[in-house]
Formats: sequence, C-alpha cells, structure tokens
Amino acid sequence: EVFGTEPEKMQGYPGHPEIELALVRLYHVTGEEKYLKLSKYFVEQRGQKPHWYDIEAERRGNVPRYYFADIGYNYSQAHLPVRQQVTAEGHSVRALYLFSGVADVAMETGDEELLEICRKLWDNVTQRRMYITGGVGSEHYGERFTFDYDLPNDRAYTETCASIALVF
Repeated sequence: EVFGTEPEKMQGYPGHPEIELALVRLYHVTGEEKYLKLSKYFVEQRGQKPHWYDIEAERRGNVPRYYFADIGYNYSQAHLPVRQQVTAEGHSVRALYLFSGVADVAMETGDEELLEICRKLWDNVTQRRMYITGGVGSEHYGERFTFDYDLPNDRAYTETCASIALVF
C-alpha cells in the first residue's frame, strides 16, 4: 500500500537490505502473497534511477549525493539494478543480506535470471573475495568488499555479521 511505482506511492527501498529475506519468510508463515510481492519490489527497485537516496535527500532539503559522494552508491548495493550486479560491492553485510533476499525471491518466483545473478555473485564472493578462514569484507573503512583478491592478512576486517549473512 505504501511502496510502489505509482505516483502516489514511495518508490524506494531500504537503506540496509535484510527486510527482503524477512518478507519472504513472512510469506512462508502467512501464505500472504503481498509479502513476497513487496520483497520482489524492493529487489527490483534497488539501483534504479533516479536514485531513491537522491529523491529522499531532496525531499528533506539536503544536497543529493552528499553522503554517497564519499562512499558511493555501491555501499548499499544501489550502484546498479540487482539484475546487473555480478560482483559483490560495498558494505559486506548489506550485500550478503541483499543477495540472500534475492535468492529467496528467485526461488519463490522461479526467476531463472535472478538465480543466475545469485550464482555469479556467490562465485565472486567465494572464489575471489573470501579469506581461507571464510571471512569476507576485507576493508575496515566502510566494512566493505573492495576488489577481487584484495585479501590482506594484516588488516582483514571480516566482520562476523558478514559471515553470518553469507550462511543465509
């Protein structure tokens, strides 16, 4: 009722992904299609332009992109639509919760394209951005992924929450 692409609705998505997978679980418990539909909506809207964060900033009277000028839209996986993302970018916990939600939506809806995106993202994380210990998210600044094979042992951040998110 609140979110949607219609002019009278909010066209946004959560800043910290996690609700997507929770909504799919709520759909499982209640059987109410509206929860799966909302989760799918959040997945599909992320990264669309104009950026939701810019719209919200303007609405509050702030300068759009001020916050993201330093860390980038990839910090919250809004740099590209989900269907175009093939590498894990930005905040590692946010990314992995989002990818878990995307996988849940893909499985429930039978969306093969989303499943393939999930496979590519999984491969990128596990083959190029994961420490031998299973830790992910190598950079302390932004608690984030950086680039393929950037896995320094002397400053590994590898937040526990990111590893937990990977399990989902």
